[in-house]
Amino acid sequence: MVLFAYFLFSFVDTSTKWMLGVGLAALQLAFMRYVVHFVITLVDLRRQRRVLKPISRQHRSLVILRSFCLISATVANFFALAHLPLAVTAAILHVAPVLV
Repeated sequence: MVLFAYFLFSFVDTSTKWMLGVGLAALQLAFMRYVVHFVITLVDLRRQRRVLKPISRQHRSLVILRSFCLISATVANFFALAHLPLAVTAAILHVAPVLV
């Protein structure tokens, strides 16, 4: 599963680099990535007939901070893909957990 996940990450990075070369903006691509994830999640929840519970007030700020960090990392990665080779950005992404 890890190898398949790395394959998908490399597919996303490669397709993003190609779309950046065509002229799409990094913010547009990040927006589209998360819109697609949102739609897939909604379809899956609907298929399973599950309803999400609201986030408690004490955890809401942490969830917002976490989502902001994820979106920031994605946008920064997409901006980097416009200027760096795929191998460099992949190496940075794979070393990031070690640094954290």
